[in-house]
Amino acid sequence: SSRRRHTRYIGDWSSDVCSSDLAELTCKVLFVLGEQDQMTPAKAANTLIAEALAKGKTHQVIRVPMGHHQMNESPEETLAAIKAFFN
Repeated sequence: SSRRRHTRYIGDWSSDVCSSDLAELTCKVLFVLGEQDQMTPAKAANTLIAEALAKGKTHQVIRVPMGHHQMNESPEETLAAIKAFFN
């Protein structure tokens, strides 16, 4: 279902999202990267970010000073990053 596919992008995208998934997106893309993330380091997104750029996807990269569980570690800062993306 589309809801299930959408939630894939909210979860651990580093192992789930691939180039073909990115190609299917018709909306702008937000990468929220935790600078202190030891499970999925911010640099792990470099390939997807480069592909988004190469495919002409409208995207934004926001780096936040927390780890892997951004909404738990710093919900206000994470929400601010998401809100900034939509403004």
